[in-house]
Amino acid sequence: MYIKKNYFTITLIITLLVMVAFNVSAEKDFRNPRLNLQGTSLNGFTGQSSVLFPLNNSEDSIFYTDFRSRISNDTASEWNLGLGYRKKSYKYDNRLYGVYAYKDRREEYNHIWDMWTVGGEILTDSFDLRLNGYLADNEKVALPQGDTVVVEDNKIIYQKGYVQSMDGIDFEFGKRFIEADGLFHNVGAYLKIYTFFADEVDNMYGKELKINKLVGDREGTNYKFGVEWQEDNIRGSNLKASFEVSIPFGEKADEDKENKKESDKEIIETRMTEKPERDVDVVIGQNKTGIQKKLVVKWLMTQ
Repeated sequence: MYIKKNYFTITLIITLLVMVAFNVSAEKDFRNPRLNLQGTSLNGFTGQSSVLFPLNNSEDSIFYTDFRSRISNDTASEWNLGLGYRKKSYKYDNRLYGVYAYKDRREEYNHIWDMWTVGGEILTDSFDLRLNGYLADNEKVALPQGDTVVVEDNKIIYQKGYVQSMDGIDFEFGKRFIEADGLFHNVGAYLKIYTFFADEVDNMYGKELKINKLVGDREGTNYKFGVEWQEDNIRGSNLKASFEVSIPFGEKADEDKENKKESDKEIIETRMTEKPERDVDVVIGQNKTGIQKKLVVKWLMTQ
């Protein structure tokens, strides 16, 4: 049922965006909306679909909306709706600055979890620098199957189990090797450090390394194939494969860019409609009852 609801919502929004996109395609400073599909292979397949739609364009700036939805075969359902602004630097041809804010909602454990995400980014033709903050409602929901009875100081203590949403922050920086030749051309390497925290559960902190290769036309349809390694104090270490495709709505310029080296300005222009990188899940922690408490994280997908 959750998958059907997600697919219906995604189909409806994409249809509306396509209609609007073709109606406004004659605008002077028009930029194509983009459909982004992403998947990872950890513990079964988990996917994400998103549509980035420019609301207002100028030669040097863009104001956009970004809708995302999680796709999986489990019972969790989640969507994210955001607004963002990007502006090219006056001083540097190969740099732009951006800010964004998202409303996140997840349905799990028969409860609706809400969170706000705010972030900022500095992007160049080859470097990425971004900071994200995650502000949850810090709600608690009883989890009867987590209840336990323990003995402490010769007393029998009944402890109730619960799950709780968590606040967090992450910082990421990385580089894409646009000047390299052969196999390493357009290979990107990105390092993220993160932490999530809430009352009465252990803090989670860790790091993530992503390596991927960009294939295809930046302005047209392009693909990313990669691997992601993640390690933190709760889940330990894991490795997963990732795949992403980005598809523009509408026609691109007639100019043949095959085998042509892109300038800094051209790369920055295509980055104006890249989807912002952020964690899309509302992170939910479960208290581990007993003399020692440990966090069990329900984090079903990361960027």
